[in-house]
Amino acid sequence: MGSGATESATTVSTGTTEGGDTMGTGASTSDGSGTTGVVCDPTLTACGEACVDLQTDPAHCGSCDAACGLVCAQGTCMDPRTWGTPEVIDDADGTVLLPRIAMTPSSQAVVVWSQNEDQSTRLVRAARYDGTWTNDGAISGPTGFDDKPEVAVNPDGDALVAWHRTGGGPPTVWAAGFQGGSWTAEVRISADNEMSIVPRVAIGPDGNGIAVWQQIDRFILRRYVASTMSWESEEMPGGMNTGDVRVEIAADGAAIVAWIEADNNIPSAWSCRYVQGSGCDQASPIESSNWTILALELAVNPAGDAVAVWQAGTNNANDGVFASVYDVDAGTWSASSDALDSSSKQAFSPRVAMDAAGNAVAVWIQTEGGGQSIWANRYVSGQGWEGVETLEDSSETAQEARVAMDAAGNAVAVWVQADGNAPSLWANRYVVGLGWTGPERVETMDGNVLEPDVAMGGDGVAIAVWKHETAMTLDADIYASVLQ
Repeated sequence: MGSGATESATTVSTGTTEGGDTMGTGASTSDGSGTTGVVCDPTLTACGEACVDLQTDPAHCGSCDAACGLVCAQGTCMDPRTWGTPEVIDDADGTVLLPRIAMTPSSQAVVVWSQNEDQSTRLVRAARYDGTWTNDGAISGPTGFDDKPEVAVNPDGDALVAWHRTGGGPPTVWAAGFQGGSWTAEVRISADNEMSIVPRVAIGPDGNGIAVWQQIDRFILRRYVASTMSWESEEMPGGMNTGDVRVEIAADGAAIVAWIEADNNIPSAWSCRYVQGSGCDQASPIESSNWTILALELAVNPAGDAVAVWQAGTNNANDGVFASVYDVDAGTWSASSDALDSSSKQAFSPRVAMDAAGNAVAVWIQTEGGGQSIWANRYVSGQGWEGVETLEDSSETAQEARVAMDAAGNAVAVWVQADGNAPSLWANRYVVGLGWTGPERVETMDGNVLEPDVAMGGDGVAIAVWKHETAMTLDADIYASVLQ
């Protein structure tokens, strides 16, 4: 959002004339590091080999190398963003469920959710954001009982959506895409005689994508080919007794697939790297504990590095949150997993997001006294996890935490927390150069907030979506608020 003045510095030789006069001296940096051997305009400061304006440069805000993720003004890192007025983005009466959002780097967004049309029909509906909201209506149907839609978008705004359908036999997985400015017709991508549920999707810059889902006691993978708008044959990269599968695609089209697999009856975390044309490489463990692994989540950045987080413990009362980092150049996960929480209390339901430089933010729920609170830990690439921080300061129980990051490393976490009697939507922002800015209520409407999600685009723009029930009637709508 902010940009500072930067000039190429002029390098000079330090020496004297025959008469002893100084030929040239270097400019001093603002942090007292001494002579640099460069000369800058009086209004600029030499930082390394560049002349910069410490008053406005987000890479050198107030001093050399002091990064600011948003706006640098008068040498101070600032966050001028505000949450916009919540808008209804669904288009019809009927029960709405589980909104999910994905955003492009240019802050376009796609939101999907399930909506009851009548007692026997539930369809997936979609809305798109490009400065204003466009409701695209149903993208599934006209018949079916469709649940748990998931969405992914690429930088061009192409999208893939997958969901499972129940009724008239075993559940099946279906998909549709937004490509070339319109939605494709739905297509069943799972077998019609096998129970197939809870799909996940990812899409690459070329429009090709991957869907994965649970099929009885194993998971299935299928690749989408954008040029033919078709799905390739099913693959089964994991073994038997697998589930909780996740997938994300890097800029080169390669994907990280992660899942939980029962090894000697103990659920553990595994992964493979999927490359177009050759499939998954040999599956490898993400962690090597003997603890029961639950609630696996995955984030992958454009370079192909990844962070996995999960809940683990010997029993639910002592569960903690752990993480491992994948180095795409080495092709390996961390030698040992890191414990993210620092408490003996139960920590669960982790979520994670990642930026372009390989930094990450994990959030989770942790029991506190008789309630629950939201905690976070930030990973700095090449350094490690910084340490835990609580994101809210209320005595009311918090739940349903979600987190998103932009390419510059700014993050937004959202969660549901009672404000008086009704559950409300709360958020906390992490800004590079400022840290966490504090909890804030996103909306002030009457009624109940449920099932939130959040995504980030470029320049710190974020969108939160949620299901909102009217307090007295329990009529519900999908709402969105834009942080910009």
